[in-house]
Amino acid sequence: MLLAMGRAHAEEPLARERLIASIASYASQSLGVSPQQLQVLATDKRLKVPDCPTGFQHSFPFGDQVTIKTTCLDPEWQAFIRIKVEREIEHPQPVMTESKVPGVMLVLRERIHRGQRLSDAVVERRDAEDKLVPDALTSSQGLELLEATRLLRVGEVLRASMVKSAPAVKKGELVTLSLNQAGLSIAVDVEALANGQIGEVIRVKNRESGQELQATVTGIGQASL
Repeated sequence: MLLAMGRAHAEEPLARERLIASIASYASQSLGVSPQQLQVLATDKRLKVPDCPTGFQHSFPFGDQVTIKTTCLDPEWQAFIRIKVEREIEHPQPVMTESKVPGVMLVLRERIHRGQRLSDAVVERRDAEDKLVPDALTSSQGLELLEATRLLRVGEVLRASMVKSAPAVKKGELVTLSLNQAGLSIAVDVEALANGQIGEVIRVKNRESGQELQATVTGIGQASL
């Protein structure tokens, strides 16, 4: 048993290196940059990387070009890994148009406070009767990754100048913390003690027990141990 455990520990760094190389190759082709410009942030020792004979599969699930979802089919495994590129990568914005011809615009149906996260539910699509302003947002795709920079009123046309990129988890918010171990899945609500983007490790607190833990942000309002 000890020999087998020793081999497993020896093989894990190799699996991690293969994962990093695979992510770098995928990101390089997807973003049109050289692998030398990429930094794969997969150094957290708590990230246990399995040997994946069938090869890792990757995607940009959130469209932000900095968070990669990587999966292995056998053994079944997945993780969210962040990358950095030497050139600046802009946060994705819902599709906007520079055209001044009539089109579709997003109009607020609810009052939104500064710092509040947006969503598809708070806007409605309307046909522009006249010209669209240059930075009018025309698609709700990715709205959940944005927050208001000021008070937004009902009936206003949503514009890029009104929003900014929002962290996936905000300090003080309740976050669903998931734990999967030995076939057992547990989910509890905890308080985020810091802002965090997907793939980042933040501290969270169980409000009932007061216990603080470190968790990895896996989605909007979600984290895992």
